[in-house]
Amino acid sequence: MTDMFVLPDVDEHLGMTDLARAALAHGLADAATDRTGHGPHAVRMVVHNARAVAVAEGHTDPDFIERIVITAALQDVADVKRTGDAKSGAEAARAFLIGQGAPAAFADAVAADIASIKFQGAHTPRRPLSAAGRIVQDAVWLASLGAIGICRAMAYGGAIGREMYDPDLPAFYADTAEAYLAQTTTSINHLLEKAARIPDMLNTATARRIAKSRHEFLMRFLAQFTAEWEGRA
Repeated sequence: MTDMFVLPDVDEHLGMTDLARAALAHGLADAATDRTGHGPHAVRMVVHNARAVAVAEGHTDPDFIERIVITAALQDVADVKRTGDAKSGAEAARAFLIGQGAPAAFADAVAADIASIKFQGAHTPRRPLSAAGRIVQDAVWLASLGAIGICRAMAYGGAIGREMYDPDLPAFYADTAEAYLAQTTTSINHLLEKAARIPDMLNTATARRIAKSRHEFLMRFLAQFTAEWEGRA
């Protein structure tokens, strides 16, 4: 097993401006009733890990960290998995920031990152992101790996009525975002279709180091699951 990589400690005040605190409060409030693994604890985890990845990558500029906190805090608000609208998250983030008095250029930049962060199928084209957006994307994707990623996949699948596993339904690797969102899948297939492919898609060396042990754990889980399902374990 790969040695665990420990993220650095982060000054709790780094990047936490009034606007960043407002964004975090908004993200937490939006997630308050979620029972799919995307609740307030998940929001805090993504914000914390995004800041820590940034610091590990050598970023300490408070303005840059503020941008990361805000993007991470808002990236799941009005998300497509709840609204069915791929544009809703970015639009909600922009409206919130404008309502808080943020400059339009800043709100537009954050919204553009949020529109491009999410996983929309392993074979779909990657969308351009800012440096801050790439770090937040890594934090979001790391939350889909390892023990937490497995639990979140099962929680989300159960919440939307997705079957845990169907041996007659193979994994499907979508070529378009529309096909990815429309496919009928299972929670186990989702781990294959999404989580298992994330390490090859990460942006930073720090995230790739963290992903190693999480990916190994995921693949051991999937091997054990298959063995038990087939009566070999």
